[in-house]
Amino acid sequence: MQKTRIISLHILVVCIVLFMPFASFTQADPGGVAERRAQLAEAIDGFPENAQELLRTVVLRDDFVGVFSAEQAHELSALMGLSANETALALISLARVYAVPPISNFHVGAVAVGLSGAMYFGSNMEFPGQALSFSVHAEQAATMNAWMHGETGLRAIAITAPPCGYCRQFLNELSTSEDLEILLRNTPTMPLHALLPEAFGPTDLGMELRLMDESVQPMQLAIATDDKVVLAALAAASTSYAPYSGNHAGVAIESVTGVIASGRYAENAAYNPSMSPLAAALVNYNFANQDLSRIIRAVLVQTNPDTASQKDAAKAVLSVLAGSPELEVYSAEYP
Repeated sequence: MQKTRIISLHILVVCIVLFMPFASFTQADPGGVAERRAQLAEAIDGFPENAQELLRTVVLRDDFVGVFSAEQAHELSALMGLSANETALALISLARVYAVPPISNFHVGAVAVGLSGAMYFGSNMEFPGQALSFSVHAEQAATMNAWMHGETGLRAIAITAPPCGYCRQFLNELSTSEDLEILLRNTPTMPLHALLPEAFGPTDLGMELRLMDESVQPMQLAIATDDKVVLAALAAASTSYAPYSGNHAGVAIESVTGVIASGRYAENAAYNPSMSPLAAALVNYNFANQDLSRIIRAVLVQTNPDTASQKDAAKAVLSVLAGSPELEVYSAEYP
């Protein structure tokens, strides 16, 4: 029986998604995984010698998904004699190894520091043959990585370069945006609001809910199923953030080795910086060291498609991935 792994967001309370033993990532793309491991190992060599063993133990594991637990982050900080913010900045060199920028060839890394103390990698992704607006920014990826692993807010985010206006607007949607610190090398720590004066946000549209606030929308499919990929997409949709359109949506993608990565939709008050559920799923898939050309299934579950729909955008991005898996679309409703 093929091993299957669910890369979960936050374990859904409205449906059961079973976890199977970890799949072997080395089966997915031997050349690509080996090259990335070599790059990670080289980047680790640039850290203080007393921290290298811990980094290798954490980062080079088959099941590493771009997440340092609070305990691991604290231990690393102690070994290097750095503050948490300084440690996040140091980890950027590892996060940017995951960048997939075939158009710009500009590798961006980000490390989000959650309220829990855990740290989450982010990197940019681009999709040749599609509109540049489908690109994923490193700040978005780090935020989604944190949110999909249970964080309810970010304390800080370390970035390769100052965040663009698009990302400043995206980060302004966060539950912790008022206190969020922007960390850059050789630059004093800056609050997000200093980079985005007179910001437009959720309160301007009468919304109290913020991105990363805990929120579950109980949802169900028209026909019950035990299909793990469909259930993962349903779980993502049920915990997505769509206060403006009500288009709660989630995507789950499955690799040829049986790894399942899911992603939630994340809306923004300015609309355009919204993060699609497929992009969020691809972030998870990428941090699991999976080959983008070996996706065998992609499932979208969504509500209220007449107001906003994720179907066409997801199909567009999938069409330029090798293999072009056909998108399975399911409508969900509130019980």
